[in-house]
Amino acid sequence: HDTTHHPHIHLLVYSTNPKQGFLTKEGIDKIRSAFSNDIFHDDLQSIYMEQTISRDELKAVSKTEFENIVDNIRQGNFDCPMIEDLVRKLYSQLQNVRGKKVYGYLPPEVKQTVNDIFSELAKDENIRQLYEKWRDLERLKYKTYTQKEKELPALTENKVFKSVKNMIIQTVLDMESSIVNFDVAESEPILCDTDNADVEISPLLDESEQSAEEGTVTINTADFVSDSEYYLKWSKNYKEACKLIYDKNSKLEDFQKAEQLLLTESQSGNVLAIHDLGKLYSTDKLGEIDLEKSQRYYSESLKGFLEIEPTAYKLKSYVQYRIGKMYCYGLGTEQDYSQAFDWFLKSSKENNKFAQFSLANLYYYGNGVEKDLSQAFLWYQKAASQGHPYASYAVAQMYSKGEYVTKDDNTAQHYYKQALSGFLNLERKEQADENLFYKIGMMYKNGLGTDIDISKAIEYFQRSAENKWSSYQLGKLYLFGADGLEKDKEKATQWLNKSADAGNEYAQQQLDDIDKFENAVLADTIFGLFINMSRCIKDDYSQKYKSFVPTVDSKLRKVILRKKQNLGIKNSSSDMEQKNL
Repeated sequence: HDTTHHPHIHLLVYSTNPKQGFLTKEGIDKIRSAFSNDIFHDDLQSIYMEQTISRDELKAVSKTEFENIVDNIRQGNFDCPMIEDLVRKLYSQLQNVRGKKVYGYLPPEVKQTVNDIFSELAKDENIRQLYEKWRDLERLKYKTYTQKEKELPALTENKVFKSVKNMIIQTVLDMESSIVNFDVAESEPILCDTDNADVEISPLLDESEQSAEEGTVTINTADFVSDSEYYLKWSKNYKEACKLIYDKNSKLEDFQKAEQLLLTESQSGNVLAIHDLGKLYSTDKLGEIDLEKSQRYYSESLKGFLEIEPTAYKLKSYVQYRIGKMYCYGLGTEQDYSQAFDWFLKSSKENNKFAQFSLANLYYYGNGVEKDLSQAFLWYQKAASQGHPYASYAVAQMYSKGEYVTKDDNTAQHYYKQALSGFLNLERKEQADENLFYKIGMMYKNGLGTDIDISKAIEYFQRSAENKWSSYQLGKLYLFGADGLEKDKEKATQWLNKSADAGNEYAQQQLDDIDKFENAVLADTIFGLFINMSRCIKDDYSQKYKSFVPTVDSKLRKVILRKKQNLGIKNSSSDMEQKNL
């Protein structure tokens, strides 16, 4: 008999098997499906067509309505003091989180802060409208299958948008890169400062070179004397001169004494002393810089290295490395990366780790050879395996950035840990300068190879405070605060002024905008949260319907066909046609 909206059928079903005196829910559903498919065969075709029209409507609305609301969000100005406080709180909490910084791995109190931010974002009128539109479209979609009203949860409880929580975390983490938007030092090149031809070279022996010389002595390699007028000798006078030069407490009279010791050694042909006189005169340690005298001594030392190289025996790879460095930096000669490459390659093949690191640098930047990250990685690894800390740092950065190798933060941390251990060892040997102290400070600040430790970062930045980047980092830490460190605008201004006076334009820029810079970063972060959240909702529909083809719903059709087959109902010709589709 008819009801208000469809025929109503009463069925009496019995079993021929006395042991089967009841029907399961699944069995009842199969019977209903069989009758419905036969009775409503023609009507189903119109439903399929209506379904296609509805899907097309979903696509059209998601493209227009959603994009309009996102555009409104882009143009909006947000005044959200509650979100500002929560973002500051989450940023501080995340600085102290160990391991993966994703929602599922966070401590409960940090998760709660993320949830609170999500809740505040969901209150925004534009976001509310966007989500309501999403829910309307979801309800329309379900009506193509059932007359039952689909209950949809609130945005913050909808599992479809659980990714929003990780988006919030990542956006707040990105505040650091916004804060240092113009900070070259934060994205420092993979080369160590003292071995990069594109940065100011340390005026005297860099850390790695000091280590090389000490290493030569510790492996019981005899000082080299040749038939030439030149020779290599780590003599008493030479070592005493080096000690005076590298002593951070040395005064003018100490450097003058070192000069006299090196002059004595150089007059007898000691190439090491001749070379270091070139370095000494390139600095103002003696009261003034004398580049003409510096280049003259550099030129003579290069001549000496070249003369003794063919018969240097066990020291040959070391001499080759030193020659390569002089061509690389243009010391006593024109800068020539090709010549540097040839000498570094010779030395590297003899397993000199310092040459291997320098060779990797040339491959990495494409200086004197075609850029080749695979070769750069190979030689960095070779040097790192021999305990070269700067090479370990370089390998870590390649893993961290996903350069040549697959991005792998765990492996990066392993190599950062090796590098930090090596840097701290150089410090114990009193072979660290302010550039290395800065690098160690950055590792503690960013948790590279160690846990984040702001107090240690500050300690190393203060020890290298003459470095404009260290004073800049101190200024930023006090300006924005950090976990366990209160903001101090007075100290921030003091350190930023020091960095600016040393020529750091980025420090000067922050000083110029010190009152509004923090608020601007915070506003940009909150703005980014709204934009990213709106995209999450919009993109959900874009993903669902980007490959939709306007035909009947084949998935539903296949389900109906399987049910009919299970019940032994013969497929009609129209069924077969749909199956072939």
